[in-house]
Amino acid sequence: MKLQLFEAEDVVSRKHGGKKSGARYGNYSRAIKPHLDWLFEQIDAAKDHTIRVKLADFADATGFKMQKVVEGKAVDEPGKLNPTSLGWGFKYSLFHAGIMYNMGKVEDGQPVMIMRRKVDSDVLPVSLQDKKAAGAGEAGTEGGETGAGEIGDEDKQE
Repeated sequence: MKLQLFEAEDVVSRKHGGKKSGARYGNYSRAIKPHLDWLFEQIDAAKDHTIRVKLADFADATGFKMQKVVEGKAVDEPGKLNPTSLGWGFKYSLFHAGIMYNMGKVEDGQPVMIMRRKVDSDVLPVSLQDKKAAGAGEAGTEGGETGAGEIGDEDKQE
């Protein structure tokens, strides 16, 4: 029998109780990795050490396709990701890369990413914390699902 096999981190569907192995949001971590140096440079150069970019623009730059947002609401488009889903994936991956990210909106309702360097007191929302790691509520705590395919310690910038 000849079938193509995939690694756990390459599977994006999380049906029936969630992902059991592989990196959590591994595709997002791989997608942002080439852009981290630029993000840190822009954050450090900003007057308030915070940068703001449209979520749709960042998604495009990292290879993701986002649904259009009209009057502040996502328009269902097959094959494109909901802005909320994209936001959570980026929030998790950027956090573990050393960037704290919150969502905002511009006047026309388009979602904007507000990014700054992570500090020790920053924590992820409970729904994004690793439930298997001891002390999952502490900033910078990793373990359990956040291994393979994740940005390695040597690649992190604190």
